[in-house]
Amino acid sequence: MPKVLEVLEDALGKAGVYAPGETLEAADITSTMRESNRFISYCNTQRLLIYTIDPILYPLVPGDPFGTLGPGGTLGPVRPLKIEYANLVFNPGFKEFRWPLTITSEAQRTLIQVPSVTGPPTTIYPDNNIPLTRIYFYPVPDQAYGLELWQWQPLKEFTDETQDLIFPDGYDDFFVNTLAVRFATLYDRPINPEVQRLAKEAFAAVKGSNIVTPIMRTEPEFMSPGMGAGRGWYGGPFITR
Repeated sequence: MPKVLEVLEDALGKAGVYAPGETLEAADITSTMRESNRFISYCNTQRLLIYTIDPILYPLVPGDPFGTLGPGGTLGPVRPLKIEYANLVFNPGFKEFRWPLTITSEAQRTLIQVPSVTGPPTTIYPDNNIPLTRIYFYPVPDQAYGLELWQWQPLKEFTDETQDLIFPDGYDDFFVNTLAVRFATLYDRPINPEVQRLAKEAFAAVKGSNIVTPIMRTEPEFMSPGMGAGRGWYGGPFITR
């Protein structure tokens, strides 16, 4: 696995800032790490550059109309970058039964007539505030259900030059060539057209590897008789374990 310093050296070499084998100065390590973390921050906003979306299960408290994610959060200490899917989990830990939840917008949430009604939640609304995100439930949970959120897992920022980097296939090439283009701009050097071409190809390859086939879903109220309305994604219950 490459280290941060090796990625910086390779990218600065391709940018024409340093010659092969030349030792990087401390000031250049600091400035290129800052630029690298700006790029990583950009990557974390792009669905097709995120290579991991993991399900995380949170316990719900009966009667609580919302939970929070982030520092000191009632559900968990980490604020999600983005929630891709959500499930309500019945009987967490024992013959679990999952029911897909609707992730709604603030405008849709304001249309709910009786927000305090209790029962199994069918809809959630994350407000995406920083640093603490509130996730509102409708109906308000009447039991200790589980909330399963499929969340984007962010690319990790560079913390120091000795840090080991664990990338999937293709990401090392993507980072080195893209950072070389950014470093050339940072140091006011001409961008090598071949490096720019390689960066574009690596970008396309990474995006292609992260394309996900969407799941078609129909809400029960729009399903005709005989289609299994109210029975989950495929007309039958979604049960695991």
